[in-house]
Amino acid sequence: MKRFREVTKKKKYIWTCVVFLVFFLAVIFLYRSYAIYQEKQEFDVIKGSVPNQDYDVMLSYYVLDENGGKNFVSQMPEGKDYEIQVVCDNGALGNWNYDSWKVEISSLKTRTKCNLFFSSYQSPLNEFGIHERILESGAGIYQVLHENDVITADVTEEQKQNLKQVEYRYAGQEVNNYVQFNNELWRIIGLVNTLEGQRIKLIHNTGIGYYSWDSSETSVNSGWGVNSWKDADAMKLLNSGGYYHRTTDICFNDYGNGSVACDFSNIGLLPEAREMIDTITWNVGSDASWYSFSASNFYEAERSNHSSKICNGGNHCNDNVVRSTLWNGQVGLVYPSDYGYATSGGGSVTREMCLSKPLRNWQESRECFLNDWLFDTNYFWSMFSGAFIESSNTSIFISHNGAISNTGAANGTLNLRPVIYLKPEIKISDGNGTKMHPYILLHS
Repeated sequence: MKRFREVTKKKKYIWTCVVFLVFFLAVIFLYRSYAIYQEKQEFDVIKGSVPNQDYDVMLSYYVLDENGGKNFVSQMPEGKDYEIQVVCDNGALGNWNYDSWKVEISSLKTRTKCNLFFSSYQSPLNEFGIHERILESGAGIYQVLHENDVITADVTEEQKQNLKQVEYRYAGQEVNNYVQFNNELWRIIGLVNTLEGQRIKLIHNTGIGYYSWDSSETSVNSGWGVNSWKDADAMKLLNSGGYYHRTTDICFNDYGNGSVACDFSNIGLLPEAREMIDTITWNVGSDASWYSFSASNFYEAERSNHSSKICNGGNHCNDNVVRSTLWNGQVGLVYPSDYGYATSGGGSVTREMCLSKPLRNWQESRECFLNDWLFDTNYFWSMFSGAFIESSNTSIFISHNGAISNTGAANGTLNLRPVIYLKPEIKISDGNGTKMHPYILLHS
């Protein structure tokens, strides 16, 4: 009897050990099959910031190979030679802040998982190009994701393939994006999509004077101009007139083709500056619903095939100009989306909150426009012509109150701030992007 009890007790012990071992192996298997998400209550441990600590945040790191393959790594890759994309579930918003080199997660509502995809940085310009120097500095750089871009303009498949999913934009009140160009201070908007590929986009720091976007004879749209960029007086001034050739000219500054003598012999484009400018297919689409548009809405509208003329009669809509949604040229103006993406937000108003607001209502959100380096207390024209039921002579501008506006016709005299894209072979030879030591460009 005693022998039987000893055997039974021994069997129970063995079975207990077997069950425990199976359970232990199962836990390890499930842990590894769960993409080995790392759960971190103290978010500073993984170099991040979360505004709400009530919910668990789980991160998983992947390094993308040259073929786009996702290779899991157990620790966040070190160094700054990566482009990072953050993808979160349950409606959370993930962003990689290149300024602080940290992940930022907002809109947490429940337990959240985020994948961080690290792809080796390769300059689209050259080994020592502007892109590399910008990302290396990291100051004020934000990603703008265009994973599901709606490109409705009439473009080729090759042009669509040139559009990347990630752009890099300078954003904030004070950012070190100054560059010496044309012996003047200009500023870098960012590394931006074009139909020819990603390019560094620059804007004149202050502007070249107050002129009409367009004007017209009094018999055409009541003399208030025609909102077609390919035919606009400003386009001609910037691309073939006095500014482009650094000479004197006659500039339009009133209705009915009102004009004034203008002299660009000291501030026009120098020959060496013209050699650095790329000829780009600019998007000049429009939309009548722009009143409610956020930055991303404008981005799509600018690249749409919607015409800026939807009216069909009356003194303010009698021009016979055929509109185009694409324009091939060198010098343009800022897009409303450029202005929107340049905000970092401030205080209790996050960048995401600013980007979700209609730009027309930004005068009500001081944290948005006061933390936008493109904001100017002077009015200045944009590239977007808008579309209006009652007229075809009104274009869009950025107002002194921080909002996108259209009060006034294309013949109004507002500041022109030229915008250009640099050729891909342009390099930086010196400077750190500050106002005192701007980047110095070199044409290889």
